Amino acid sequence: MTATTADRATDYTAFDLRTGLPAGCRDFLAANAHGLFTDPDWLALFARSACDPDLVPQVVCALNAQGIDLALPLVRKQLVTAGLPVPMLTSLTNFYSLDFRPLSAGGRLRPGDGARVAGALRSVSGRLIRLDPLDETVAGQLEQELREAGMTTYRYSAFGNWIERVGQRSFEAYFAERPSQLKNTYRRRNTKLRKAHPVTIRLSDGRGDDRAAIRDAYLAVYAKSWKVPEPYPDFIPGLIDLAARRGWLRLGVLFVGDLPVAAQLWLCQGETSLIYKLAYDEDYKEFSPGLILTVEMFRQAIDVDRSAIIDYGSGDDPYKRDWMSERRQYWGLEVYDTRSLAGWAIHAAKRLRDRFRKPAAPAATDIAAEVAAAAPSGGNLVENGGEPSGQRAA
Repeated sequence: MTATTADRATDYTAFDLRTGLPAGCRDFLAANAHGLFTDPDWLALFARSACDPDLVPQVVCALNAQGIDLALPLVRKQLVTAGLPVPMLTSLTNFYSLDFRPLSAGGRLRPGDGARVAGALRSVSGRLIRLDPLDETVAGQLEQELREAGMTTYRYSAFGNWIERVGQRSFEAYFAERPSQLKNTYRRRNTKLRKAHPVTIRLSDGRGDDRAAIRDAYLAVYAKSWKVPEPYPDFIPGLIDLAARRGWLRLGVLFVGDLPVAAQLWLCQGETSLIYKLAYDEDYKEFSPGLILTVEMFRQAIDVDRSAIIDYGSGDDPYKRDWMSERRQYWGLEVYDTRSLAGWAIHAAKRLRDRFRKPAAPAATDIAAEVAAAAPSGGNLVENGGEPSGQRAA
């Protein structure tokens, strides 16, 4: 398909992630990835281990005379609504993903890229589209430029995200600023645990011979925790191996004797340390092993990795305010291509239902349940308070 944007003619093509990306597409993604969740290795792992068989993970690319100009990782599914088959697209994300954005030449969105996104969506018959999670800047630009391209958009909340900008502080300086109750609880429980049991804390980047052993220790703790089993059991082991190869892995395990009782998976890339997965054995809850391990993970991130930002993932869990001082909002966009007959019809049906049904609370749309059920997660991507079912990261 060829379309004309404000400043160039653009062709579009799509590559199926299940069969592997051509070198040119992979090189473009690697050169212009924005963090972990748009890295080509992450996308390949996600497509292989975190997508249901009926979904089609793909990268839709806008092309100019020099080659790929913009890439959009998506999932395609046939949605049946009102008895009619409708192609639906979602971002290549689910509860494992904490950021999404189109990848643009130069590494950041340029003015007019929203028009190229609209063209990319239309090139693969996108009539109903859901994109999340988007930071404020990306959501605002896409919302405006998709509308200018003739699409109808609705913004909804994806999740809150708490971070700490460390600056030049040492860990001791950072920890001294934490609430007194947190510091006192840590000191009491740490003393209590070490008096009662022999304690060892192991932190691994997975580059040594201990990768398999510490990965198995993490999985053992997760299995004994309150967390629901991972719906895609191959994804986290695959992520641990990938993160070790790429230098992202920070895996911490607290042992009582030889028994692992708390484990945390952090991902360190660039200036950011991301707190990704947490678990502890509830048999040792009275000792707060998760808190004790958290302190050592923060110490590693600040004093050793020299991370400028600590990111506590998704969710507005109250305890995160003890560790973090800044909240960011992530958004989603539900998009209708109302220039197409199918997109216009779906949107018209939504407006008609909205007229006769007052929503109980602000929501994405009245067909959000249908869209969410067809998304890669198989569940609702709208804010769910963090990780109540043990799925969304941190």
